[in-house]
Formats: sequence, C-alpha cells, structure tokens
Amino acid sequence: MDGTAAARIEELIEHLEVSLAALRSESRNDTLTLIDRIESVTGKLNGTRLALIHQATLTSAAGDELDHRLHNSNRATIRQVRGDIRLARELESRYPLLLEALRDGQLSEQQARAIMTGLNPLQLTETQSVHCQTELIGYATQFDPSELLALATRMTEVIDPDHAPRPSHTPTPGSAQARQRREPTPWPGSAPSPRTAANSPHTAETDPT
Repeated sequence: MDGTAAARIEELIEHLEVSLAALRSESRNDTLTLIDRIESVTGKLNGTRLALIHQATLTSAAGDELDHRLHNSNRATIRQVRGDIRLARELESRYPLLLEALRDGQLSEQQARAIMTGLNPLQLTETQSVHCQTELIGYATQFDPSELLALATRMTEVIDPDHAPRPSHTPTPGSAQARQRREPTPWPGSAPSPRTAANSPHTAETDPT
C-alpha cells in the first residue's frame, strides 16, 4: 500500500467517524438494515486486516517482533494477537478462498474460523480444498458458524472415513441416528442440513475424489 492509498483511507475513516457520530435511525427496519451493513463492512475490514498482518510478517525486519508491535495498542492480549497472526498465515497458505470471501464480505471471521476448524484435520489436496472452500462459502448466508463447522466436518468424514470418529454405540432401528444412516451421502452434490451433518453416521458411500 503506497502513501497515497493510506492517506485516502485515512480520509475516508475521518468521514466515516463523523457520519457514525451523527447516525440516527428513524425506524426499526432502518436500524436492522444498518446493523446488517455494518456487520458486512466489519467482515471486510477484518479480512483486510488479516491480509495486512500476513503482509507485515513477510516484510518485518529481524528483531522487529510483529506480535509485540501489534500488542502495543493494548486492544488485545498478546495471546490473541499471536492467534491473529497464525490465523492470517493459515488463511493465506491453506485457505486463500476463505480470505478472499472475508475481504469481500461474504463470510464473517467466526464463519471462516468454523470452516477451518472443520477442514483442518485433513491434509486436503488442492482440488479438494478449493471444492470444499467454494461449497462452504456458498452456504454462508444460510448457515451460522456452528452449522458450517458441522458441515465442514461432515465433508472431511466423507472424503476420508478413516479419520472419522467411531460411533460410541450402535443405533437402534428406528432411531434418528439409524434413519440418518440410510440417508444418501451429501457429498459432493448438495449440502445436508447442518443438524443432519452434525449427527450423521461416519460412513461414506461416495468417493469424492
């Protein structure tokens, strides 16, 4: 980012601060619309911040510890700062589509973290990773972070059943778990209900590769 871009952003932030200070909502619908827009913009800013953090790690000089520099603001603990640095690195290296979706406002940081948690147990091939990221980003407007976690976890179980935890008991005929066992595997077609994904048996009739 050159000096001109940084100056322009600073100018926009100043205008935004003035507008926010004078912000008043006339109706509940207006209020909810503003909340939705602010959440979207916040997601974009978080994505941009994480991308900049990763860029800073690549350009930092020896002895210039980025975690301590970021911690100097005292807005977060040193542990949280280091977690952000790890998150930025992992998004750039393993989940670039999630980072792009964050910067575009398609995902919240919580949703991105949930997807990563679900996919992380496997070393996905590039093709598998792109497919999973694309599918899950597409469901971000429908599913919350816990539901996306369930869906991402189910995807990895179908890709590699050997890494799926074994059921602790045998489902009885007619039980919800037994009924789910008879359901078709959701991969790689359409996504299941996240609740079904969370409780579905760890079997895979379809080879996604």
